[in-house]
Amino acid sequence: MDNLINNFVCSKCSGTFTFIKKNNTQTGLYCSRCGKWIKWLGKEEIRLYERQLEMDKIREGEILENSLSQFSDEELLDEIKRRMKKGVNNEKIISKRM
Repeated sequence: MDNLINNFVCSKCSGTFTFIKKNNTQTGLYCSRCGKWIKWLGKEEIRLYERQLEMDKIREGEILENSLSQFSDEELLDEIKRRMKKGVNNEKIISKRM
């Protein structure tokens, strides 16, 4: 399962992000880019996937905190404005890699 989460490459679109979706009694793993079904997940795989998501969120928060802690309050506001402007200009949607 760890391989699918961290090293997944979709055979249809070459996407590298995944999501899980519950369908009645089963939960499937899908490509986030094109929606292709990859496989049905067992209970343990679902728990591992959800745990990996939690760990990734914690790591992302730590990385953001560390990258922004170098700025003074005024510099921080300028940096936030710069990042927001860059995100809007690029029309970039941030996706979570699984």
